[in-house]
Amino acid sequence: MMALLQIEDLDGSIEAVLFPQTFELYRDLITEDAVWRFKARVENSDRGSKLIVQDIEPLVGRVIVHTDEARLVNGTLDRLRDILRLYPGRDVLEIHVDSIGSTKMFRLQEGVDRDAQGLHAELIEVFGAAAVREL
Repeated sequence: MMALLQIEDLDGSIEAVLFPQTFELYRDLITEDAVWRFKARVENSDRGSKLIVQDIEPLVGRVIVHTDEARLVNGTLDRLRDILRLYPGRDVLEIHVDSIGSTKMFRLQEGVDRDAQGLHAELIEVFGAAAVREL
């Protein structure tokens, strides 16, 4: 698999290509409206210019919590709100919730500081070690 992306900034847009090896490395970072820094080379041809992406670095980090619907009871959401208040920041917190036959992703409006000491420990305490990861 590979990816073709349309990258936009305030001046315009350009197509970017991630070949299979690069796509596999960065597939979890590729989301709509994410902000990244690219290392790429420009390829010009008779069909126009495009970027051949070699490296991606998020300018805003992501913390992902993967859980099932059954764990979101008995005060878990209240505890999550407390954690958001304790560790505010600009990084994104996503909650991926498994329910019967599907997974829903919620990107919380409140950001967190993914580098804050204690954030991961508190999330692990609530959701378990296997549920928390960072991109």
